[in-house]
Amino acid sequence: MINAFAAYWNLCIFRGSPAQVPAQNRELAILVATILAIVVVQSVSIGGENKLLFFGMRALLALLVLTAVYIALRVRGLTNRFRKTLSAYLGTLAIADILTLLAFWLAARNELSTFIEGLLALWRIAVFGSILRHSLDVSLLIGLLLAFGFSVISAFIVLMILPFPIVGVES
Repeated sequence: MINAFAAYWNLCIFRGSPAQVPAQNRELAILVATILAIVVVQSVSIGGENKLLFFGMRALLALLVLTAVYIALRVRGLTNRFRKTLSAYLGTLAIADILTLLAFWLAARNELSTFIEGLLALWRIAVFGSILRHSLDVSLLIGLLLAFGFSVISAFIVLMILPFPIVGVES
């Protein structure tokens, strides 16, 4: 598993490709369990009064993004790369979520933590764009645009289905 973590970390620092990550059932199961555990901790830490809704939003968001990735791979005739892309996405997501959670805990929910979380969100999209670039055999710019588009459209759909109340705003 140390080699797997190194492969995911290399993706996070833009030195690897999804072809280098493990994609066997065991590794994918461990990644899904890790992501679920992280999201449960995030739901308790960040979710406020809406812990279950936060958890549902994160699960639906991941499902929509991965559906978009599968469709893009299918359009390009590269569905054989889906398992590696899935593994790369989940592994880098786990690392980014852990770093976001650490930033949340260390910065005690002030302007600095919001800024750090924003930077981490941009970094996460850049890493996802790099993964898409390799998986879809497209330029980095196209990969970044797809990552941004998949993320924004998925988030918009999730907010339409599960509207998360904004703290401090009354309707």
